[in-house]
Amino acid sequence: MKVVKWILISLAALALILYLGFQWMKYNTKKLSPEGSASYKFEQYDVKVNYSRPSVKGRTIFGELVPYDEVWRTGANEATEFSTLTDLEIGGKTLPAGEYTLWTIPGPKEWQVIWNSQTVFGG
Repeated sequence: MKVVKWILISLAALALILYLGFQWMKYNTKKLSPEGSASYKFEQYDVKVNYSRPSVKGRTIFGELVPYDEVWRTGANEATEFSTLTDLEIGGKTLPAGEYTLWTIPGPKEWQVIWNSQTVFGG
């Protein structure tokens, strides 16, 4: 019976250590790539963007760290979030009012932009 008690205490302690370690890593990672936001309001337009600013730190980002011609979750810590209260016309196409995450396919000369209406992943 004492062995089961010590196993349960050990598992609880391990779970607590893992949880605290994850929180510490999450906090410190976000410090390295600070969060930012921008908004634009004019007449009927009301647009907001939340993003994490990646740091280059002497690295070649596009074509190396972020490969060309592959989908990239645009943003340092998580996908950039974009919201608009009105429909927008972008590149000759209508983007309906709503909340989105921004994804891109970078290329050496052109990028493809993907507006994803699925803003919550996992679960």
